[in-house]
Amino acid sequence: MCIKLHFYLVIVAIYFYAIHKLNLFLIFYLFAIFHELAHILIALIFRIKVQEIALLPVGVCAKFDYIDHTIKETIIAAAGPLFSIVVGLISKDLQIRNVNFAIAFLNLIPLYPLDGGRLLRGAMQMFFGYKKSIVFSNYLAKVLLVGLAIAGIALAVYFKNFSLIFLDIYIFFLIKEEVKKDRIRKVIHSLLGESDS
Repeated sequence: MCIKLHFYLVIVAIYFYAIHKLNLFLIFYLFAIFHELAHILIALIFRIKVQEIALLPVGVCAKFDYIDHTIKETIIAAAGPLFSIVVGLISKDLQIRNVNFAIAFLNLIPLYPLDGGRLLRGAMQMFFGYKKSIVFSNYLAKVLLVGLAIAGIALAVYFKNFSLIFLDIYIFFLIKEEVKKDRIRKVIHSLLGESDS
């Protein structure tokens, strides 16, 4: 397992320092790490190896070995948001509560490869098969990404808040990585003779 630090994380940290919100950014990032550790813990319980932990500009992303079971992948995806919601509910500190609810909310957007998109894809795969779940979740991701981009531009223009633009760029790069993984998964599924219905 390796840990990668993305260069733009430093730029984002400098931006939050410049607008006097570095403390909030550090709290957000700390709990984003805990959120990702919840995914990692469940993956390790399932004996799935962690290939890489990437410290990205607006979050942390763990990459796992191929997960051969839809239910395992769905449980791993649910672990992070569940952790964030529980911390938000039990925390007496308003800032920590809001940060964790924000992390849970953002991750539960049904946009693959965010946790919400993984949960939606997992549920669809159980009922409609692998191929249809991939096609639908990829289409939904494109629609939601455009919607987020429009909302991000409006937020930046009217309120000078660039957080949604950062999130949109982050998700775009995550989607590019997942497209590569999907190609590999399709080959594995066809080799295993699994149904595409």
